[in-house]
Amino acid sequence: MNESSRVMKKILTCSAKTLTVLAASALYIAGGFLLLVAGADWRTVFTSQIMIIAFIVFLVGWCLAGRARKRVFVASAVIAAITAICTVCTIFVNVYEHAVTIRDLPFDQKTLDERYSPFDDDSDIARLEDEPDFNFGNAAPVLHAQPQYYPLASSFVNAYYSESESAEDCLDARTFLSTAYPQSGLIIASDASIKTYYGDNASIYGMTTIALDPLVFYTHKNATVTDLTTEELKGILGGEITDWREVGGKNKKIKLYTRHDVTTQSNLISQSLNITPTTGETQIEFNPVFWFFTRQSAYYRNEYGAIGFAFLSEIQSNPEAYSNTRALTIDGVSAYNYDAVRKGQYPLCAEIAAFTQSPMTENEKQLTEIMLSPDGQSLVEKSGLIPVK
Repeated sequence: MNESSRVMKKILTCSAKTLTVLAASALYIAGGFLLLVAGADWRTVFTSQIMIIAFIVFLVGWCLAGRARKRVFVASAVIAAITAICTVCTIFVNVYEHAVTIRDLPFDQKTLDERYSPFDDDSDIARLEDEPDFNFGNAAPVLHAQPQYYPLASSFVNAYYSESESAEDCLDARTFLSTAYPQSGLIIASDASIKTYYGDNASIYGMTTIALDPLVFYTHKNATVTDLTTEELKGILGGEITDWREVGGKNKKIKLYTRHDVTTQSNLISQSLNITPTTGETQIEFNPVFWFFTRQSAYYRNEYGAIGFAFLSEIQSNPEAYSNTRALTIDGVSAYNYDAVRKGQYPLCAEIAAFTQSPMTENEKQLTEIMLSPDGQSLVEKSGLIPVK
């Protein structure tokens, strides 16, 4: 083989190697782009794309000979190893952020009975420090509660009802899992739900506010934004504000976690801010098994761009779940500032009321008065709500 043939062969070999590596690089870049489109974390994709540098260095070494090739190959291997380590670390950070989720206490009757049953020393209900002087005995009124306020109702039954099989029958949250309130007995529910179910023409008797339950908006505890104005909050909930830098934070996309559109939280937002919360890109996700057929609610994931909301009573009944979050102040007012909330300075607050759908009996009136007494308001506060007195 003459010299020209050897040169030509070398050129063709080097060209083939170059095209091979370039094709592999193009596929790698295309794969990263598709991952971004599919919603993969940009940090993981960006870090992994640095591997292209290793490909290029490898390409240069492939066209060399002798010691030069070995040195370039070593450099390529070092770059690839560093990139792989960085990619793995980034993946772990992303997995950690997505693993820190908040699963609120499910408000089904079975769970409520197990955790907040009256007359059970192991239950988590609020209790009075001293035995009360009064007990309803056999004349106890039936007490119904919206599921999230079942713990409060259970604490009143535990304190003022006689321990018997019939006493537990006086406490119920099952009716609130349907769309209708019970027709008899004293009912504890939020004003937002009452307005949603009854409207302005409801026949409600003796409606009395016994507690306050502000809606808390929270983010990652290390997020730079700590306060939002009401208008900024409306912009985020309505989908008009989509990046934290628009409200004084870092250049980070806002990930809004909302609840189902028939929940008390959304009812309160609609009534207080005159806006229907957008579902947000994170409110629903494809079921990983049957993604062609169904969707499921997404849990709040405590990423740096995330924002979610829950009632104060929910947070205080499950504090460990919210330990890595920070409550935002709204117009400079905190939901944990009881005096400010009572004065109406916090813009989103549910009033928890006791009422009936028929004229109140004397015992129902007496139970309502007990709820407003110092002992009753003590049970309110211990149940994670804000007392009105």
